[in-house]
Amino acid sequence: MMFAKFHTKSGDKIKYHKRSSVWPGIKFAEPINEPFIGWIIRNCKKIDFWRDTWATSIPLRECIDLPNHLWKLCKTKVSDFINPDGWNFPTDISLALMAMGINISSITCSPNLDNLQIWQPDIHGNFFIKNAFESTRTRLGTAWWWKYTWLQCLHPGLSGFAWILMNKILPTDDLIQRKGIPLVFICNQCGLTGESAHHLFSECNKAKVLWSWATSTFNIAAADENGLKQILDKCTTLSLYLNDLWITMVFSVSRWMWNARNKTRIDETKLTIRDIQNRVLREVENNAKLPKHGMYNTVSELQIAKALFVDCKLGKALVIKRCMWLLPNENEIKLCYDSSALRNLGPSGIRIVYRD
Repeated sequence: MMFAKFHTKSGDKIKYHKRSSVWPGIKFAEPINEPFIGWIIRNCKKIDFWRDTWATSIPLRECIDLPNHLWKLCKTKVSDFINPDGWNFPTDISLALMAMGINISSITCSPNLDNLQIWQPDIHGNFFIKNAFESTRTRLGTAWWWKYTWLQCLHPGLSGFAWILMNKILPTDDLIQRKGIPLVFICNQCGLTGESAHHLFSECNKAKVLWSWATSTFNIAAADENGLKQILDKCTTLSLYLNDLWITMVFSVSRWMWNARNKTRIDETKLTIRDIQNRVLREVENNAKLPKHGMYNTVSELQIAKALFVDCKLGKALVIKRCMWLLPNENEIKLCYDSSALRNLGPSGIRIVYRD
């Protein structure tokens, strides 16, 4: 009934104005939802042969270029090509379907049952508002930094600051000026140039000293100015436990540089580099209780844990067991698989070595 009210007899949307409070919404939503609506083929009495998505993911009308006045004459239903034994297509229609890549014999029909219209994104074919919204909404690209800001090793307060930092919405002076508020600004940490997020966290003399201290604590190369992603990925070669601590330190150093800036500007008190380092170490020590990963049993990682004043989460020690390998008997082949195979692929595949 709703379809007949807003469509012509030929199945096209009406072109004239209809006084209705719902028509603008229907006119907007119909082309968005149409690709997600399908049919379970049965007797096909209600399925339009040309305009409904019954054989492919798009209507057959979109595959054929015909003038609009000729489409008004095309009122065929799919049921017109069904007899009690199944499909009954004329030769020319069968050839046209084959040319469009449709194998009609692979589509089953049940002439004694009614059709069932389904919502294709749902596994059961049911239409729900939530499912429709998730299927049709416009999605933005996933931010690369989400996996760093919502780690279990970060306290919610530090994680919230990391989210603000990565979204570049900290109210630095240059950002406030870009919003149309004129002001004269200068970095109150070094007093050499204007304040910006890049200068405050990368170029400022105090920032360079703190990043040099952080990288030397983890025995890694000095931080460059290529961006936060390169800094956050510097400890991927270490254990998961120390990698979590490094990410915590990166955000903690940034947070306390921002707090030092605010204290100088608002409270007129200055935090020295030693004060910031002590606060960062205290925050890293508190967050070190959150990760569940272990660390490698190496001297370098033990030295890093000692420098950070955190607990050592040692992994299980390697147990070496004695085994004996006997040569295969005559007409026998030995199969070495899993960990005993040469260059084992691990979870990505299986490798077998044959030994005679």
